Amino acid sequence: MGIPPPPPPRRNRLTESECADSTTLFLRLPPTVDSSSYEKELEFMRLFAQRTMEDELNVGVAADSADRITAADEPALRVQVRQPNAEMNYGFLSFASHAAALTTLVSLTGC
Repeated sequence: MGIPPPPPPRRNRLTESECADSTTLFLRLPPTVDSSSYEKELEFMRLFAQRTMEDELNVGVAADSADRITAADEPALRVQVRQPNAEMNYGFLSFASHAAALTTLVSLTGC
C-alpha cells in the first residue's frame, strides 16, 4: 500500500473574463451562508456598495434631502452584481469606473 496521490489542485485565480478589469470586485460569501441565499446575499452586497458610494458623495446631505444624489439619478453610482454560477458562493460587483470601485473599497476598509 503506497501513499495516495494528492488531490487535484484547486484553481486559485480568476480568469480574465470573470474579473475583467479594475472596475470589478470579487466577492466571496462566508461558508456559513446557506446556498439558497446566495443570490439574495449578493444583491444585498450590491446595494450596500452602491449606498456606500452615495453616502461618500453626499457627505453632509441628509438621507431624506431632495439634494441627495443617488444611483437612480447618477449612472456613475450604479453597481451591478454578477454570479457566474448560482451554486457557488461568490460573485462580482461591477462599478461604472475604477474610481467608483476604489472609493467603495477605501470607504469600507478605511485604507
